[in-house]
Amino acid sequence: MAMRNIACGVACRFKSCRRRFFVNEIFYMGLPRKAGKSDIGAIMEIAKALRAWFTPAARRNMRRSFNKQRGYVIESGGKPVGFILYRQWKRVAIVTWMGVLPGEQRKGAGSTLLRAMEAALKKSRVRVVKVSTLSHTTPYVPYERTRKFYRKMGFRKLRIDREYYPDGSDRLVLSKNL
Repeated sequence: MAMRNIACGVACRFKSCRRRFFVNEIFYMGLPRKAGKSDIGAIMEIAKALRAWFTPAARRNMRRSFNKQRGYVIESGGKPVGFILYRQWKRVAIVTWMGVLPGEQRKGAGSTLLRAMEAALKKSRVRVVKVSTLSHTTPYVPYERTRKFYRKMGFRKLRIDREYYPDGSDRLVLSKNL
């Protein structure tokens, strides 16, 4: 979208606004809303569209664990296009699942979802957010983009768990202080 890099202070009347929300994140996509039980179908459809990231076994695990997690959904044109799910334990939160439809990626949906989650976590006095993904030791293009996204959002390498996944792949654990 052409307006992608127009910051809030330039595009709206709030000249003193210092937050870095982008026009398309607010007006094109809409604001994220809390995910509810009625969203499971749409979330599973998004995950199914992301076959490069979510295997059938991962989608089964996602469905099973859905009710034990909190999360957000973002819509475009009244239809869910992305989600983020997480668990919170004391002052630490763990992003368990996140996805944005392929045609909606790189338009700000993922960043907006992550920022919404972080804002809610800060209010809950959470200090650290963690996320795990496939390590760079396994060359796989979709996860290269995933790692790049999390680094762009301020996450840093915490550790690599060798041969963590059933196929012997390594897990990268990333962390961000709030």
